[in-house]
Amino acid sequence: MKLRTQILAFGGAGVVFAALVGSIGLFSSTRLGHAIEDALQAGLALQASQEADMMHDAIRGDAQWAISGALQKEPENIDEAAKGLKEHSTTFNAALTKLEGLPLSDESRRALVAVRPSVAKYIENAEQMIKSARSDSQTAAQLVPAFQTAFNALEKQMAALSDTIEKRSEALNAQAKSSVNLTRESIAAALAVAAISLMGLALWLARRMTVPMAHAVDVADRLARGDLTASIQSTGNDEIKQLLQSMAGMQTSIADIVGQVKGNADGVAVASAE
Repeated sequence: MKLRTQILAFGGAGVVFAALVGSIGLFSSTRLGHAIEDALQAGLALQASQEADMMHDAIRGDAQWAISGALQKEPENIDEAAKGLKEHSTTFNAALTKLEGLPLSDESRRALVAVRPSVAKYIENAEQMIKSARSDSQTAAQLVPAFQTAFNALEKQMAALSDTIEKRSEALNAQAKSSVNLTRESIAAALAVAAISLMGLALWLARRMTVPMAHAVDVADRLARGDLTASIQSTGNDEIKQLLQSMAGMQTSIADIVGQVKGNADGVAVASAE
């Protein structure tokens, strides 16, 4: 194999390993991105659930404030309660609508569907209490037990909904954390394998080049000193093989010339002796 081919093969191996590491990194980062996106969506769902739960309590406060205003003959408190109920009802329904548009587990989806009628009934009861508080405080007070019953029932349903969303959020957060660790480990392992492999290839190529070259240098040095007995092994890449083969041919030619010169010298010596 020619030296140029070996170098190109080594470079090609580097490109392959770089592509492999890049592919693993891309795949891992894509998977991590999906896990993080799921965790973020779960966080938004949990936030919306908590907001809805706060509005559930706020509406009870509005109803109680209206009853207090009626009993104390303070109509401005009733007006404030009515305004608060309108704002809190709107926010409550908006939070539930937001939940409907987010990815939820089947369990959370069923709990959300079940809670919708209870929310509507609960808000309706609060509106009736405030309306009654404007005209008849006694009638409004009589509506309190039914309102409290609706509040307690809705509280259980909201708690069940929040629990399912929170469980999913925790699971997705744990999955995202696991994906982060797996991504880091995958990329680190791919880099280690690529580095070790390339180092091994580099050492193999260096040995394949340096050992025959050292042999060629040794042969050339012995030829320079007139030692024609060196055993020449034609190994290594094509260029070094050609060099060693040329040295072997040169060694043979020099040996032939030396032999001819010695033969001529011996002939001259014999002729002089005669």
